[in-house]
Amino acid sequence: MGGGNGQKSRMAREKHLDKMKAPKGSQLESNKKAMTIQVTFFSALSLLICAFRLLSFGYIILFLGFFLRT
Repeated sequence: MGGGNGQKSRMAREKHLDKMKAPKGSQLESNKKAMTIQVTFFSALSLLICAFRLLSFGYIILFLGFFLRT
C-alpha cells in the first residue's frame, strides 16, 4: 500500500480538483441578478397586497352602504 497522509491528501485534492474550482463569471453579476429577482418579487408582492387592501376596503364601503340604507 504505502504512502503517508500527505500523499493521500494530495491525491484526494487532485481527484476533486474540478469540484473545487471557482465558478465562471463575476460575483458582482450574480449579486446583481439576484437583486433584480428580489426587487421584482417584492414589487409584485406589494402590488398584490395593495390590490387586496383596496378590494377589501371596497367591500367594507359596500357593506356599510347597504347597512346605512336600511
